[in-house]
Amino acid sequence: MELRGYLNILTRRLWVVLVVFVITTVTAYFVSTLIPPTYQANVSLRVKTPLSGNLSYVQYETYYANRLMNTYARISTSEKVLDELKAQLGVSKLLDVEVLIVPDSELIQITVKDQDPALAAKAANLLAEIIVSTNTRTQVNESAAANNLTILTDRLADYKSEIAQANTDYETLLEESTKISAQIAVLDRSIKMKEDAYQTLKQQFDQASINEITGLLAYQKDQARQTKELLSAEISTLETELADLSAQYQEWMPKSVETAERLSITRQTIQTKEQAYNNLLAEYDAARTSSALLQNSQDLLVVNPAVTPTEPTGPGKLLVLALGAAIGLLVGIILAFLVESLDTRIQTVEQVQNLCGCRMIGQIPALRTADKSDPLASSDTAVQKAFWTLRGHLVTDARSRNIKTILFTSASTGEGKSTTVFATATSLAKLKQKILVIDSDVRLPKQHDLFKSPLYPGLVNLLSEEANLDHVIQKDARPGMDFIPAGLLQSDPLDVFQDPNLERILIQLKKRYDFILIDTPSLAVAETSILAQLADGVVILAKLGETTSPALRTSFTQLENVDAKIIGSIATYVPVDRAHGYYHKKPSRRLLVHWPTLPAWLNVGKLKKLIIKKPNHVERSSEP
Repeated sequence: MELRGYLNILTRRLWVVLVVFVITTVTAYFVSTLIPPTYQANVSLRVKTPLSGNLSYVQYETYYANRLMNTYARISTSEKVLDELKAQLGVSKLLDVEVLIVPDSELIQITVKDQDPALAAKAANLLAEIIVSTNTRTQVNESAAANNLTILTDRLADYKSEIAQANTDYETLLEESTKISAQIAVLDRSIKMKEDAYQTLKQQFDQASINEITGLLAYQKDQARQTKELLSAEISTLETELADLSAQYQEWMPKSVETAERLSITRQTIQTKEQAYNNLLAEYDAARTSSALLQNSQDLLVVNPAVTPTEPTGPGKLLVLALGAAIGLLVGIILAFLVESLDTRIQTVEQVQNLCGCRMIGQIPALRTADKSDPLASSDTAVQKAFWTLRGHLVTDARSRNIKTILFTSASTGEGKSTTVFATATSLAKLKQKILVIDSDVRLPKQHDLFKSPLYPGLVNLLSEEANLDHVIQKDARPGMDFIPAGLLQSDPLDVFQDPNLERILIQLKKRYDFILIDTPSLAVAETSILAQLADGVVILAKLGETTSPALRTSFTQLENVDAKIIGSIATYVPVDRAHGYYHKKPSRRLLVHWPTLPAWLNVGKLKKLIIKKPNHVERSSEP
């Protein structure tokens, strides 16, 4: 759906949006009046930044200052302090207290909210006094705190020295362990190389022994014997070297194990001392904070006492009202789309076209009560133009498709069929055409009232052979227009319209007239389907805002089932700006005011004689 479609839905369901909007806004207004106002009082405390150093160097302990301010903030909202505040105020309700540490400053702002402005101011000032007095009454021995800090400082220095010595020992052991590991690695590689050489010599010695035994010649045996002697000497030398290397390896391995154990012990010692150092450092920080609290007991001051507020801080009535209005608008829009989705009534011309699947040949605006008897005599040009447009479509179809008998029907009653048929016939008669209107709605006939003619004799009497064709045709005062009323019903209308003479009568009438317009009941009546099969063309009407989508879809399917020749659809009760807005617009009444030059003492509000020019406008219809 395009944006215009959504806007059209909101326009149609504007009443839903407005009702919900008004209800929620009014509700929000009453709620805002019922909620009591809240007042808040603010008091500011200053926490001086602690100092350290000596006469030659002064350092501001901002880190400890921040800790002090956070400590005071926690104390201000602690249960003990709030209970003392309630006891001194003589109230039992829980007070709304907020504490704010002002960034980049030495200030703490305490806010107390209450419905009583005087109580809020009194509570804020009293809370500040309780905090200051509590800080002043702190029972801490300054000398003991100083001695404790000295002891902690000495212990921290001792731990630091011990940790440094342990790290030095660890580095020495690590260097020694590295050397031992390197020596062991060298011995291990040497032993492996000697063992490989030993195995090679053993294999060569065994091979020489074999050659000595298997040698055929004397010189081969002597050569093998000499090789064995040389190899035996080399093997003895390697065995001696392997024994020395193994002895050295066995000597270095215990040193390596011992060094590794000493490294592990030293590492554990360092970790233990570092943990103890950290714990002691935390204890030292806490002692310094306590000492700073004691030193600053006279540096917590009230710099801005609370005063009784005169204006409430909440809830804002305008905010509640605006929020209610916004929620109402949103809920109204959602409900508007929900109502639209649940409403099966047809609201737009596009819906009629989509449901019928045929062209739109007419869009008839809503008629005033005075215009229903003769719509073409209406002073509303939009109504006249609508029927002229419908007449143009019918004339074009009649010429191109040889259509003479046109049946007008709808999905339900009260959709403007009779008035549309009458006005269409009147407009066609002005083209010097011979027009016949047949009222086949024998249950609820209306055409005889529009033609101002008697109901009897009529179509029913013609089909029941109570009257002949010329007898039932009534002449109208308008040139070229004739009319056959419904007649008086005395039997079942379905039996009457199943008469085979009906088709023969229509054939005779088509020879006499250029157009035959048949006003039928809705398609809920069975005889309408019978007449639809006999007509050259069928026009189905849908009333915007009344006809439902299922009913129109069922009616269109019913016409297709009987092979009716559907010419098109007509939408009735169409808003003027959609149907023929151009023709309905009236010239603007702009006021051309010529202001004379007036003296300054003259009151312009009393000036009544203005030259006003209005464009002359005369509405009259002219037939194309």
